[in-house]
Amino acid sequence: FNMTLNDLISTKHFDEKEYNSLMNSSHQRKENNTEIHDYNCGGYAFETYNWVELFDGADTVEDVAEAIGEDCRDCRICDEIADAMGECDYSNPYLIEYFVYQILNAFPDIRLVNNFNELEPDEYGIAFRTCEDDFHFCKYKDGVFSHKPGSWAVEEVEEEEDAWEDRYYSNIYRFARKES
Repeated sequence: FNMTLNDLISTKHFDEKEYNSLMNSSHQRKENNTEIHDYNCGGYAFETYNWVELFDGADTVEDVAEAIGEDCRDCRICDEIADAMGECDYSNPYLIEYFVYQILNAFPDIRLVNNFNELEPDEYGIAFRTCEDDFHFCKYKDGVFSHKPGSWAVEEVEEEEDAWEDRYYSNIYRFARKES
């Protein structure tokens, strides 16, 4: 099933049972018991094993601007955000900042790191990058980089750069997430 970051954030405070289901807190969904087309790179990296979307129709220009500390009285900024949202331009710097903000709010056990050398023994790494029409997550766990391209099978790669497939070009944002 599909899940947006807004779904996680909105249920976190109001519906603990639904939130735990979305987060896969009971670990019922796993890589070995979930069909590969039922989860994407985000579901794989965050280990929720569902289709994670970054935003949906519930997100507004005002929500994005407020979350990243911009003022919609500056029409230029809000017009740029509106255009990017309308075109689903994942490479827009305002939207990328919003996605990072949403990830940090959706997952209480995640933090930004500069590189995976900063991981604690009980954490694994997630890298995030975008291009104009898509986003991608890569996982770093037990010294191995892996990713899941869309509804294809999970692939191990030699280096983090190999996960971006010469397609994703934004800055790379790295997160540390507690092992569950």
